[in-house]
Amino acid sequence: MDINALASEMKNELVRIRRDLHKIPETAYSEFKTNEYIMRYLNSLNADIVSKIAKTGVKAVFYSKNATKTIAIRSDIDALPITENTGLSFASINPDFMHACGHDAHMAMALVTAKIISKIRDMLSCNMVFLFQPAEESTGGAELMIESGALSSPKVDEIYAFHVWPDVPLGKVSIKKGAVMANMCDFDIDIHGKSAHSSKPDIGIDAIEYAAHFIAYCKDIVKKDENAVLNIGKISGGNSRNIISDFVHMEGTLRSFDEDVFNNLRKNIKDKLSSLEKSGHVKTKYLENTFFPAVVNPNGLADKVSALLPKELLFDVEPSMASEDFAYYQKAVPGLYMFLGIGTNDKTLTLHSNDFNFDESVLELGLYIYLHILSEYISG
Repeated sequence: MDINALASEMKNELVRIRRDLHKIPETAYSEFKTNEYIMRYLNSLNADIVSKIAKTGVKAVFYSKNATKTIAIRSDIDALPITENTGLSFASINPDFMHACGHDAHMAMALVTAKIISKIRDMLSCNMVFLFQPAEESTGGAELMIESGALSSPKVDEIYAFHVWPDVPLGKVSIKKGAVMANMCDFDIDIHGKSAHSSKPDIGIDAIEYAAHFIAYCKDIVKKDENAVLNIGKISGGNSRNIISDFVHMEGTLRSFDEDVFNNLRKNIKDKLSSLEKSGHVKTKYLENTFFPAVVNPNGLADKVSALLPKELLFDVEPSMASEDFAYYQKAVPGLYMFLGIGTNDKTLTLHSNDFNFDESVLELGLYIYLHILSEYISG
């Protein structure tokens, strides 16, 4: 089977789907039109199962009569609350929302892969599962997808996904072993003190002072060789310049590639808050809002897929301190997360920006790679 020819034949289809979806960006668990588009497309392919799961997600299954394995491809489907400023003819028609992270590309590549699978189903020796996941950009939808049966009936043996990536040159792909993206914990901290007039500081408990001690401590406990981030990005407290503040609210994030480092830093945060309570009579509250594990690619899977591709396509890139809930799929089954290059000489190309766009030739490359991954299960 000529994989190059198959991918090339679908170039216009890839672009059409990407542009259709780019026009209708929707955020977490509000991806209603996106869901309708995906389900309509998959139903036209006569998939064995097309079902709505995880509120606005979609699961499609193509069974093989001679299946020895079940392979899944996952795409995220949500957009961001960003007003688009690209001037594209297919720009967002939903004010204040935009596909600024390439999820429109991810969906197009997965859907067209499904279309090809529908045409060669009799040649397959694996079942194919296509997962379209909501809410990746917010609290994460992967856990709900898994709880809703994304990886069962049939039981998934391997799962694959892309992220278009500006740090990888256009026409290349990064398939790394080990940690690819960091684990992440977003947290809130409240410190309660006691209000008093600044002329009588002895009868007050200054929440701002204790917050300052805590922030300084956070900057000190991250060692340079730990490859970790602990950042307090937002702080609010106090009501007047001459009043000792009785309350401070802080919001921060903790990230690391190493689970032991991550857990140790999280313990240090909690221990420090406990010590502030004991030494200063303040009351503290610690709340974790979002947690994603690290995205870690199995060595064997990374080696296998790398060996299927021409060496000139491969590009090594540093792991990213960004996070991705694809990690939850990897906790359940072997999974490979790949960075698909969209980088050019224009260093201003960044994800999550209001002028984000990419060279659409990357869609054909992504399809080509998906087909190579599946090539060992295609006869003829």
